[in-house]
Amino acid sequence: MTKIEEIFRSDELLVKKVGNFSKDHIVVTFDSYNDIYTLERQGFGESFFLQHKIDAIHFITKNNNWYQDNDIPDVLRKILDITKTYDCVFTYGSSMGGYAAIRHAAFLNARVIAFSPQYSVDSRVLPEERRWTANTAGIKFVVEKRERIPHGREEAIIFYDPLEKEDIMHVEKIAQDIPVLKVPLPYAGHVSIAFLMELGLLEGTILDIVNNNQLDLDKLLSETRARRKGTTRYYESLAQHLSRKHPALALAIIRKAVSLPIIGYGTISFLVSHLRANGLYDEAETEARKLIEQDPANTSFRKTFCLTLLDNNKFFEARKELWALMHLSPNKADICHLIASSYKKEASIRKINQLKFKARLFRYPVLVLVTLKLEALLSRMGQYMTRCVNPERLRLFHKK
Repeated sequence: MTKIEEIFRSDELLVKKVGNFSKDHIVVTFDSYNDIYTLERQGFGESFFLQHKIDAIHFITKNNNWYQDNDIPDVLRKILDITKTYDCVFTYGSSMGGYAAIRHAAFLNARVIAFSPQYSVDSRVLPEERRWTANTAGIKFVVEKRERIPHGREEAIIFYDPLEKEDIMHVEKIAQDIPVLKVPLPYAGHVSIAFLMELGLLEGTILDIVNNNQLDLDKLLSETRARRKGTTRYYESLAQHLSRKHPALALAIIRKAVSLPIIGYGTISFLVSHLRANGLYDEAETEARKLIEQDPANTSFRKTFCLTLLDNNKFFEARKELWALMHLSPNKADICHLIASSYKKEASIRKINQLKFKARLFRYPVLVLVTLKLEALLSRMGQYMTRCVNPERLRLFHKK
């Protein structure tokens, strides 16, 4: 009979054990960055391991802080008391979860299975990593403490996209601290675990590692090459690499991905981003509305929708949605930045349009220069506002 045991619970972190099948192996999983801000959800890979009768311990976090909770060391000691009774122990995670899987594997005497992990997101350790700057600004790295990764007893298995330069940087840095078996998956993108899942190769790969502690690397890489052109992830990654120099071509590739028989909401989100990059704001807003209608609880999709509203100068509707989002998202600084940017853009458009109208009316060239200077001044004021914005002051201003 399946047993669910709660090992630890706080307002921000839940750790539970699911299983009681056998003492052959156990997997400790760490959830990745999540837009569902509740602890009442499944752990990372929970249904998969339950289906295959593999015991698992799941870390579920509410605040996306890369597991820098003060309680983590005590929780790990409790978990060690459990895992030391098993023959084989694995840690498992993707991205933020992969970071934790690598950091805590040695303490648990576990082998790592990680997808696109980070070495660290502390700007003092890796200042080149800027993807999550807004999300990590307030984190105190009380668990990591800028220390090297402890050396485990077996090499870590790391899946990653060799075309993602930031992910390569992390993998190389990890390999300086511990032995690593690198599994390069070109065109997988950062969410390389979803790429393997879409290829139909994730289940067999994880079961081979957990049940047999082995991985046929050559066979896996051969099969990914043979199957990848039938996946949306391949086209999303290809478009991402082309977007800077060839935005129109990137958009055409994403449209091809959308035309595939099976697509996810993430593909539509990619489409919205590329529509915005090509200045097709009306179509982007239409597609973004479809996203939030399908998944209204997804704060990432709602934020994308707000960006399309700002593109179309629908400031009041955008701010209304952003204020609603403020109560759901723990990353309030990012939301405040968008609200401040909306005021800046609205003010710029109104003032500049007034002055351009006067310039046309009086045909007075000096006003054109004044317009440009005012535009630059408003831009600087907006940048200052986004840095120094106080959410409560913005709220009072908004009510006025």
